[in-house]
Amino acid sequence: MIITLNDQEIEIPTSCTLQEVLNRHVTASLNFAVSLNHQLIHRGSYQNHKIEPQDRIDIILPMQGG
Repeated sequence: MIITLNDQEIEIPTSCTLQEVLNRHVTASLNFAVSLNHQLIHRGSYQNHKIEPQDRIDIILPMQGG
């Protein structure tokens, strides 16, 4: 199935969880937040969220500045 990850369409197997998508496609071991269809998802529930066709996942990295 096709989803959008950080503004790029990617193909993933059907029946993936959010955790499985992150494990396969996010290499950074930094702290980050995840938005699924414009809703922030708590890290503890990544495994419970099933990904559907056309879902949008955004990885949000912390920024510093002033």
